[in-house]
Amino acid sequence: MTYDEHNPRTKPGSTASFNWTEATIRYALKHGVPPSKILLGIAGYGWDWDTAADKALYSSYAQLMDQRTKYKAKVIWETRSQTPHFKYVDHNHHSHQVWFENSDSLRFKLNLVKKYNLRGIGIWRLGLEDPKFWTTIPEEIKVKK
Repeated sequence: MTYDEHNPRTKPGSTASFNWTEATIRYALKHGVPPSKILLGIAGYGWDWDTAADKALYSSYAQLMDQRTKYKAKVIWETRSQTPHFKYVDHNHHSHQVWFENSDSLRFKLNLVKKYNLRGIGIWRLGLEDPKFWTTIPEEIKVKK
């Protein structure tokens, strides 16, 4: 499970940064788990932190993109974590930070699957993800049916 690095109990941040994801893989390998037994857990969702109310809402990619459109927020790519995020101020004048996964951040994680010769991936939870996941996955790793 390489998601929820940041969650409602933490400060806002990436759901699963590249370095944190890689460190999790290395931890499993260091403790003797064979790569052939590792499925990399990928998040299909994001978190919308209301920083004024100090709470986070678990949201689908579609819900977050609706918020982005509604509040005319600009998606920013964070190079350090290799993940997207955006900020907005809602109708109650509450500031929000939104961190999520998309097909671009997925591509970095799929490269780790190849780098460490892992068994594959598992996505939590189907239906929440960026629809482009389904074109990115077969472009990056071999899909077994």
